[in-house]
Amino acid sequence: MSRCCIYCRIGGTANEPNQIAMNSQLEMLRKAAEDLGLTVVAEVTVFESGTDLQRQSIKTLIRDGKHGVYDCVLIVDPSSFPLLNRTLKHSFQYLYLRLAVEKALVDKFHINTDQNSQLGQIISAAFPDDNDIEQIRSRIRLTSKKTLINEFNHFEGNLSIFQPAIDITDHALSTERANLMSFIESLQEGEQHEQDEI
Repeated sequence: MSRCCIYCRIGGTANEPNQIAMNSQLEMLRKAAEDLGLTVVAEVTVFESGTDLQRQSIKTLIRDGKHGVYDCVLIVDPSSFPLLNRTLKHSFQYLYLRLAVEKALVDKFHINTDQNSQLGQIISAAFPDDNDIEQIRSRIRLTSKKTLINEFNHFEGNLSIFQPAIDITDHALSTERANLMSFIESLQEGEQHEQDEI
């Protein structure tokens, strides 16, 4: 049985959405190795740009290959499936942002998720006062985000389906992510300030 090295690279930092994408790559390549009858003897996971061909991770792959540590290297080639690659990256980020916002709101405002199961309901429960301009702004800020509210009810019943928008640019997604993370931090800081006063 041939020995292989799994090589996974994500451009960017090791933040939570990128960690999720990395784990997805690893699982996909482990399954591919199993299907191909390969024995995985090494796994290399790096968070770095792919433009530098002289980067250390590539040098290490070449060195170990020359020394017979493994017979082949398995990689995911995003250029073969650019739309799929982009959609998966965006989907992981959407999911992370949705869960982060949901958790922050549920924790901060003690929202009953049995009564408010959809994110739109959770946002409305967190900011219910139609006479408070700040609550209205917060509600609009969250419900206007493509990464958060992109739900529709299935026509055959009351089934809520979340479908990430694939028409958002990387730049717009990055801006939206920064905006939402800032919002979550401000919620958490407000909670910390309240605890400090007690």
